Amino acid sequence: MADWIVAQRKAFLRWANSHLKVTGNQIDSIQTGFKDGKLLCKLIALLTGDKVHFPNKKCKMEIHNLENINAALHYLTDKKGIRLVGIGAKDVYDGSEKLILGLLWTIILRLEISEFSIDGIAGKKGLLLWVQRVTDGYPKCGKSIKNFSGSWRNGLGFCAIINHFRSDCLDFDALDRDDSRACCDTGIAAATDLGIPALLETSDLVDTAKPDEKVVMTYVAEYFKKFAASEAAEAKVKAIKEAVALTMHHEKLLEEYNEGAAKFSAWVDAETEKISAAEPGISVEELEAQQAEFEKYLSDDKPAHQQELFKVESSLLSLQSSQRNNGRPIQEVSDEQLAPSTLNRKWETLCQLQGDFDRKISLLKNQYHQFNFMVSNFDAKADAVSQWIKDTLDNLQQVASEVDDSTANGLQQKVAAHARYATQVERYDSIIHDLKSVVDEVQPPYIDAQRIADRYAEVVNDLQELANFAEGYRSEASEALQQVEAVEKLVRDYCKTAENFAFEADTLTTRVGNQKAGDTEAVCEEQLASNADAASTVERLDSDYTALSEQAGQLDETGNSADIPPHLTLDVLEEKLNELKKLLGEKTAAVEAARDEARQASETRIEKLKAEHAGTTNDYSSQVADLQAWIAERSAFFQKRENEDFGTRVAEAEEKAAALGEYRDTAKPEHLSKLYDLESMLGALRTSQSQNQLEVYEPPADQSSQALKDSWASLEEQEVAYDKALQQCITDYRSMKRATASLEAKANMIFRWIDQQREVFADDSEPSADRKAVLEARLGSYRKYAKQAGRYMTVAVGLEDIAGTVYDPYHTKDRVNAVVNDVHAQLEELQAVADAFAKKTQELLDAENALLAQAKEYKDAAEDLLFSLDEENDRVAATDGSASPKKSATAAEVSRNIAEHDERGAMLDREVAEARPNLQRLSDALTEAGREEYIPSDIGLDTIDKRIADVQAARDSASEDLKQRLEQAESEGSSTAAQLQADHAQQQADFEAAAASMKEWIAARQARFEGERGWISVEQCNAAVDSLATYRSDEKPTKQTELFGLEGTVGRLVSSQRQNNLPEYQPPADLTPAALISAWEALQTEEVSYEAELLSTLDSYTKMLAAFEEFTTTSDMILKWAEEKQAIFSADVDPAEEAQPPAVVLTNVNARLASHRAYTEQWSRYEPLKNTVVDVLVTKISEPYESAAAAAESHAKLTETLDALTQQAAEFGERNTALQQLHQADLELSQKHANLAEGTLFQLRLVRDDLNTPVNEASVQACEDAIAAVEEITNTKLSAISSTVDGDLATMHAELSAKPNATERQLLSEAHDNAALKQQVADLAATAEEQAARLKAALEVAREKEAAAKAFAEAADAFAAKIKALHASLAAIEGSPDERKSAILDVQTDVEARAGDVDACRELDDKCKELGVTSNTFTTETQHSVESLYESLVKLIASMLNEIEGQIAAASAGKLDPDTIKSLNKLYKEFDTDGSGLGFQEFYECCNACGLVIDEKTAKKLFGPYETESGGKISWDEFRELMENEMGSGTTLEDVTSSFRDLADGADTISNETVDKHFQNAPPIHAYIGDHMVDGDYKSFSNDIFSR
Repeated sequence: MADWIVAQRKAFLRWANSHLKVTGNQIDSIQTGFKDGKLLCKLIALLTGDKVHFPNKKCKMEIHNLENINAALHYLTDKKGIRLVGIGAKDVYDGSEKLILGLLWTIILRLEISEFSIDGIAGKKGLLLWVQRVTDGYPKCGKSIKNFSGSWRNGLGFCAIINHFRSDCLDFDALDRDDSRACCDTGIAAATDLGIPALLETSDLVDTAKPDEKVVMTYVAEYFKKFAASEAAEAKVKAIKEAVALTMHHEKLLEEYNEGAAKFSAWVDAETEKISAAEPGISVEELEAQQAEFEKYLSDDKPAHQQELFKVESSLLSLQSSQRNNGRPIQEVSDEQLAPSTLNRKWETLCQLQGDFDRKISLLKNQYHQFNFMVSNFDAKADAVSQWIKDTLDNLQQVASEVDDSTANGLQQKVAAHARYATQVERYDSIIHDLKSVVDEVQPPYIDAQRIADRYAEVVNDLQELANFAEGYRSEASEALQQVEAVEKLVRDYCKTAENFAFEADTLTTRVGNQKAGDTEAVCEEQLASNADAASTVERLDSDYTALSEQAGQLDETGNSADIPPHLTLDVLEEKLNELKKLLGEKTAAVEAARDEARQASETRIEKLKAEHAGTTNDYSSQVADLQAWIAERSAFFQKRENEDFGTRVAEAEEKAAALGEYRDTAKPEHLSKLYDLESMLGALRTSQSQNQLEVYEPPADQSSQALKDSWASLEEQEVAYDKALQQCITDYRSMKRATASLEAKANMIFRWIDQQREVFADDSEPSADRKAVLEARLGSYRKYAKQAGRYMTVAVGLEDIAGTVYDPYHTKDRVNAVVNDVHAQLEELQAVADAFAKKTQELLDAENALLAQAKEYKDAAEDLLFSLDEENDRVAATDGSASPKKSATAAEVSRNIAEHDERGAMLDREVAEARPNLQRLSDALTEAGREEYIPSDIGLDTIDKRIADVQAARDSASEDLKQRLEQAESEGSSTAAQLQADHAQQQADFEAAAASMKEWIAARQARFEGERGWISVEQCNAAVDSLATYRSDEKPTKQTELFGLEGTVGRLVSSQRQNNLPEYQPPADLTPAALISAWEALQTEEVSYEAELLSTLDSYTKMLAAFEEFTTTSDMILKWAEEKQAIFSADVDPAEEAQPPAVVLTNVNARLASHRAYTEQWSRYEPLKNTVVDVLVTKISEPYESAAAAAESHAKLTETLDALTQQAAEFGERNTALQQLHQADLELSQKHANLAEGTLFQLRLVRDDLNTPVNEASVQACEDAIAAVEEITNTKLSAISSTVDGDLATMHAELSAKPNATERQLLSEAHDNAALKQQVADLAATAEEQAARLKAALEVAREKEAAAKAFAEAADAFAAKIKALHASLAAIEGSPDERKSAILDVQTDVEARAGDVDACRELDDKCKELGVTSNTFTTETQHSVESLYESLVKLIASMLNEIEGQIAAASAGKLDPDTIKSLNKLYKEFDTDGSGLGFQEFYECCNACGLVIDEKTAKKLFGPYETESGGKISWDEFRELMENEMGSGTTLEDVTSSFRDLADGADTISNETVDKHFQNAPPIHAYIGDHMVDGDYKSFSNDIFSR
């Protein structure tokens, strides 16, 4: 016997028993152990975990054993897809050892070893790879194990595996590696102790040159099963430890961040509060001290705290980087105040506030330097103003003490003194404004701001006191002068008011006296309105009279009442007023009486019309309500258009159709006529109301003509929908009727067949003779039944489809459903009987041959054909029984029946053509064989041929009948349609004739309205009004009724055509009801236009008469006034006035100009009156009114007279105005000389003040400006003053002296001496020369300071501009990451080159300080701002490089995501302080900061390759590559939860003992688990640690 058989027999036997022991079974022999197949099924079930069913628990016969074995083999082949070659159930049953061993090896290989997988490599190769990995590093193991045969003879492989996993069980180093037997014994013994079944013995390995591969592989597989689980358990413990350690590390980082962030936040908050509350100094000295303190802060405190912020951010960055790399939620700071963004924002806010405060101090220092000089200038000007106030007050008081207040001359001197003060105070306004500007600009907290504000308030107060004194001074003198002038003014005012009073009273009396009472209410109302205006004027005249009485009383008191002209005395004015009042009362009473009489007549007529209209309105509303109720009732009726609303039978639905036709013939036309009558009624009512200017009746929206039309249109839509639904219902009911007949016929056919089959299955007794033939016949009957049952079941299913076409409310719905249910119930009952019959027959017949194939084929084909013939015969019979002619059957319906009939016949013909030759062939074959008895007589060829002929005859008869019905339906349809079309044609012709007549009448009537216009008299207008009333009462209503009748005619015609499915009539476009109604509406519009124009013309002519009378009266009055004024303006001027003093001449001229102004004022009253009457003439009196020509003539005369008066008045005014200007010029020249002299004195004072203004001699610009100002004083101001004194003043003095009587007329003043003015100019010129010399010396000193300041400003501004340009260039960088990095590096190089510029600015700033430059006005930059700009740009470039390098690294990254790469890059740069790479210590710290938590030993191991290769430094690319290899997604939550579950053997909680067992060797982790896991709930614990 072969060695391999012995080895496999032993190994496979032990292997099988190692599995079967779980079930409590064992086998003693491979050959007999699986004989009954049951243990083979159990073994396979244990290996697969599936249930392998064996059919026979008790195996009494061989076949039972074979069936069980087959069950196992079929499972392997069918379920597992294992191909078994050369072995069957009989081989196992017979104990074929080799085949059984082959079967067991196939099971081991496919169900165990093939399931092992290492890195995707399964089966034998995977198992070998596992062994090589596990034993790697052991002598003669690892890659030295190349197979599962000779590589295991030395036993070292088994020992290495055990030592790898359980070094406590086997000491590999103690082995004698040259003693193979000892090594094998040791390894097998240790494995057995560990529970690995000893499938082989040492002799199986050592005593053979080539150990059996299958045996060794099976044995090694047991090692894999044992230790793979242990290895997995250790991996799970490791995963948990790593996850917990990482969480602990995260908590530590978070704690460090929170503490550092809180500390930094508190400091920055305190600093922010401090800087926010800081106030700049109030002087230059205080500001300089604050600047020194800020510079110390920048150099000492700020850098230290900025480093604290960096350390805090690094902690959080390390935490988040680790969380990101390990798939943990990114830790966000819970306290928003401690978030990095908040800390950075606070830091930026603090830096911004500090920068702002520093800039504010610098600006304020410059500003306060300027304020110092402004205050000095302010003090000088304020002193000058105070001196002028004192001098002016002394001057006014001196004049007041010297003049005589009782004389006019004295009073005039006082007034002149005040005038001089007023002129001077205006000149000082600019100085006061300058003082105010300084006070406004120099604001607190500047140290002198409040002092100069108080000084300004003091000056303003002194000015106000002077103004108050001057005003009292002026008021006293002016009042005394005014008393003399008051009497003259009083007389002038009285006369002016009295003239106006008399003019208005006379004008109004004339207008009222010419008034004649009107003959209509409207005219009277206009007259009363005019009288009411007149009454208002009278009331005002009463008030004017009262005022005149008061003025006359004042004249009486002053003794000047005699100065009132006789025609303007109070008595004369009172008489005019009383006469006007009396006349106005009489005229008003007469007009009111006329109005009341006209109103009474109008009201009587209107009341009568209103009563008539009210009755019409009530009738309209009542009839509309009735019509709306009828429409609503019909609409509700038509909305009931579901089938149940039409009945349940065809006849009932046809009755509904007849009722609809009757409605259309009677009720509908009747109510449509009512609709048209109502529209006519409403139109007549509204026309009457409009003609009589009454409120036009607007019916409620739901009773308007349009609402009625809309309701009617909606009713017709409902009617059409109802009609369509009704016709569809009739069609559906007829279809349901045919469907019911067809269904019942088919159901009866099925019932007949069921009864036949029941008879067949009634005899199920055992036959006594010819048993086989009888039983075969019975089974044949069953099979025949089964085949027919399928067909009849199809028919039954078809019955359901037919029943589905019969639906509620059709009356046969329940009946057909009952029939269908009965068919199905009987078929099911028959099926049960047939199944029982067949079962019993089959039990009696052990083995029955099938009937002869030809006999069977014949019977099947014959029965199929006969079934089709029966079905067609039933269909034809059903068609014949339901297709009798009906009144409502249409040609279309009959045509559909014919098409269906022909199609079904063609189908049967094809079936007969195919089946009949085949039956003939089969019959001939059976006859030749002498088997005629196999063809029953009921399916013989003769019977079949007869049935075919009968069915064909029935079909032909039905076809003929259908054709006759089609002809009848077409004949009836043609006759009815022809008659309807003839009737419709006549109706159309009648309509078009009537419509054409109506169209012609409308056109003729409209032409009359358009042509009968152009009235020229009231009589013609009245005649036209009467003619229009006749038309509206007679002709118009008749035509309106005809028009609405035409609309009803078309509606009825179209409705009839729609009901009979005929083409709808479309009238010619110009004769449609819509076109006629549109024409009627146009006629209505023309009628309204005609009436409006007629009434308007009549009203205009009535008003023109009154207007002409008013124009004539007013024109006469204006002409009389014009003649009086012409007499005044034609008088000549006295030549003697030229020799009188200018003041006297001006008095006379002013009096004449006052007369001209009086004319102007009177003309301002007459002109509106003239314009009013002319407007009346133009607007109210026009052609073709017969008085229009006379009115135009009067108008021409009035215009001519007034134009002449206007010319005379203009010439009069021009003459006197010229005289006034001539004498006024002398006075003005005198005043001009005095004013110019006073102005010159003031200019001299301003020059003196300018020369005394303090100058900021530390400023070049100030010195240059001051020198320029002195030069301007010398060359411009003093020169201009000198020119004025020698020029204009001298010229005017000479001119005034040359005028006659210049001294007596006081044209010149002795107060302004030219010689004194010249001396003051010379003194100021000398002072200016001295001032210029002193300023030029100070300028040289200031220029040196300014040069230093400019040098710094230019350097600082240029540096700032360059830095901002570099900022802009950074913002504009585009392209790929590498291109952007290159561009940023270029900018960085440029920036680094600018470090020297910062130092240069610092040197220039130091130079300024040496020269004593306290503020630099040439730039807003400071040395601090320059350094801040530079540092900001350097940080920006570093940030951008960090970002772009992160992107570049992310683009080339493999395992790590872009965000992680960016974080790593940032942290790398933070630890790479010198840019040369990371040394070991930096590397170790950076790894932990990046989230790679390692100890120093591990760090040294990772850093080892770079210790020598890279000079002890690791570059960024090397660091990134290392991080990609070492960092990953980490252990997942699922990994940890799954590991805990496995350690807990699948339980939901893990015991403390299990935790102690696996984690005691790691005390910190063990303690952490103990503190955080509650009651062994590892799921909650896992979720908790993975949340951080």
